[in-house]
Amino acid sequence: MVVEQAGANAVAGGLGSVLALAVTYPLDQLRTLQQSEGTSMAETIERTLKRDGPLAFYDGIGSGLFAMGFSWTTYYFCFSYLQLKARRVLHTSLLSELAHLWIAAQAGTVTCIVVEPLWTINTRIKLRRQQKDSPLATQNDGILMTGFNIASQEGIGPLFGGLLPSLLLVSNPAIQFMCAEWIKRVFPVLGTYAFWVGAISKFVSTMVTYPLQTLKTKLQKRAEKEGLSGIESLYNCVRDTVKNGLYTGISAKLVGTVLTSAFMFFFHSILLRIVQAMLARRRRMPLSR
Repeated sequence: MVVEQAGANAVAGGLGSVLALAVTYPLDQLRTLQQSEGTSMAETIERTLKRDGPLAFYDGIGSGLFAMGFSWTTYYFCFSYLQLKARRVLHTSLLSELAHLWIAAQAGTVTCIVVEPLWTINTRIKLRRQQKDSPLATQNDGILMTGFNIASQEGIGPLFGGLLPSLLLVSNPAIQFMCAEWIKRVFPVLGTYAFWVGAISKFVSTMVTYPLQTLKTKLQKRAEKEGLSGIESLYNCVRDTVKNGLYTGISAKLVGTVLTSAFMFFFHSILLRIVQAMLARRRRMPLSR
């Protein structure tokens, strides 16, 4: 029963995240370009339109949707499974904020390790047009071929180039889901509006963890250089991030990620009811002989 309920949340969360990102993808791409170039939103839009045209804001959408769906399917399954297990062990349906924070952190850690290569590949695809000196610049491959090319030409390490800040960024969904559960408990009326729960909780978590997200993007973009250790590469990325501003691109990020999260919570709430209804109907059906 626990696995079934967690699976229902996973399916609803994965599909909901794909639908949400499909709606807001240009904003997510704008944030990635803005973080990478260290320019204002207006400058990034103008430069990108002149250089690559409007379709540049949809670069990597296929890999982005796949990575997003896989990530949130994994996350929702882990979070729901651990949450249900904790409720059974503690014999209560109401878990504390600290319990939800710990559960969300565990789910985020598992998800991070499993899907980090996918997000690295997605970032490379989205930034491909800017990497004039990279051997990947002229290629137009999908997820599998891009990952294979990175591994064969640069090694396995770059696929996990942003793993350290990604592990630190486990705090982002952990804080978000803790805030979401707190809103549902303290403001039950507002808690029934999944769209606003997703928006408010994501706003809080983004403001707290945004500098780490900027660092993660820079680490993923920076290919491993010969003779440069991982610590030195991390130090240089931190130095550049501080120099260009810890909150560079925050305006696009807030608009994009808050909207994406709001739509994801909204779609998840609808899809979860549909999946649960399908499971209930299947349980009522007589077994065929």
